[in-house]
Amino acid sequence: WIPSEIYNTSIILGHWGRLELNHTSNTAYEFDVYSEARSHPIYQPQDWRGIIQGHPCYTPGKDLLIPAFKHPWQYRHSPLLGAQPLERDILLYFRGDVGKSRRDNYSRGIRQRLHKMARERDWFKKHRIIVAASDEVAGDYSEQLARSVWCLVAPGDGWSSRAEDAILHGCLPVVIMDGVVPVWGGLLDWDAFSLAVREDALEHLPHILQGVPPDKVARMQRRLSHVWHRFAYMTGKVLQNSAQQERMYNKPKGGALPGDFPLQVVHSFPVQDDAFSTIIQWLYSKMPAARKGSAGATGPVI
Repeated sequence: WIPSEIYNTSIILGHWGRLELNHTSNTAYEFDVYSEARSHPIYQPQDWRGIIQGHPCYTPGKDLLIPAFKHPWQYRHSPLLGAQPLERDILLYFRGDVGKSRRDNYSRGIRQRLHKMARERDWFKKHRIIVAASDEVAGDYSEQLARSVWCLVAPGDGWSSRAEDAILHGCLPVVIMDGVVPVWGGLLDWDAFSLAVREDALEHLPHILQGVPPDKVARMQRRLSHVWHRFAYMTGKVLQNSAQQERMYNKPKGGALPGDFPLQVVHSFPVQDDAFSTIIQWLYSKMPAARKGSAGATGPVI
């Protein structure tokens, strides 16, 4: 929450593009549940819900949703850092907190429901779908992302950085979070490289993914390769040196890839168009409107 006098005249850089004005918190941390009554006899004598009611998290056109920071070692198995592409033999991948010991409202129940269905219906054996807790699957997280065609993007306690994990590994995001704009929403054409699935269609997820033709998957992967660098922070010598160390680790193995291969190895990272540079480019595009006193002028720069 920000006072309206500040929010309405400012550009907010955030991660959470939830659009409802009056919404229920889905965090599992008790003291972060902003939709429950909270007060303090000195610092907050009134229930804070009366203050935050109707306050937006994000206003399209005015605000910008930026990627969470990922260190190069977190996507070391990606062709974006020079790694040889792996066979994408996992149809859908998610590994992490599936809410086994959380409140029911955690992740809006999405991760919990998918985890239960994946186990009870044996989705891995039938469809090569992994939806599992961190301790239920062995192996390297980055490598498994690089082996996946689709990766689940669902809320956690609120916003989650799963979209960044997916995209930085060349994995197509499956976005399941109704009424939420993803990172760089309104700036990039997400429909070109991701799939949005309604929360009430979870049980049909295997058939939805298997129904996407291979040529469309390859086309989406090519489109993803045009923008995935904009989700990585690479500005500055420290990050560039770290990336170079990962490239040394990823010395090419095997022969050259076919020229029409969707996700080619990136040999020279376009630092001038990384996440930080994209933020600056977008803010620069807002300068004419700011001089006129309007923070909400729209228009993508990419």
